[in-house]
Parts: sequence; structure tokens; C-alpha cells
Amino acid sequence: MNLIEARQQVDLKVISIEMAYRAHRGPGHMGIGRRGRANRSTGHMGIGRGWRVQKKLEMMGIREGAVIRKVSQQAFRGPIIVEVGSMRLAIGFFMAMAIKVEEID
Repeated sequence: MNLIEARQQVDLKVISIEMAYRAHRGPGHMGIGRRGRANRSTGHMGIGRGWRVQKKLEMMGIREGAVIRKVSQQAFRGPIIVEVGSMRLAIGFFMAMAIKVEEID
């Protein structure tokens, strides 16, 4: 299951981080970033986005094998608050969908 589907206040173990989810992009989206660079022929930002998100999550302490706890989830695709050790972090909805977790008994 991913982090969105997980129950709150339960210890979770991160299995993997998969940034293949792109359903939030509409068919008319050209993928132009803030600096205007885009691959206009294919209509997306390229393959580099997944490892950047993984690196960002690793810097926050969310990596494969880490134990986290889902504290709360905001409505309407809002951020998800997770606890990593003694630190609380807010993660965006689509970034949280990429984090695959399993419950620890």
C-alpha cells in the first residue's frame, strides 16, 4: 500500500519509493517548469524527476527500510504529516503516493 492508504498512528516501514505516478498531469499539460525547460515532443519533464524526489525524501530521512508514522492527512489532496524519529514533516500528496509502506506489528 502507499502512504495515502495507510492508517494513522501506526508504525510503517518504507518498502520502496516509486516516482512513476503521473496521473495528476492532464493530457494538455506540456510539463514546462519554472525556467521554461521542457521536452515538448513527449510532453513531460523527462526521466530526471524521480531521482530528485527520492534524493529529497532521503535527505528528510525517508528511505527504504526506515520506520515512519503517519500523523495526519489533510482533506482534498492536502499534505500528509509524517513522523520520522522525533521530527515531523509535511509531504505533498503526490510525493506521498510514491512511498510504498507496510504496517509493522
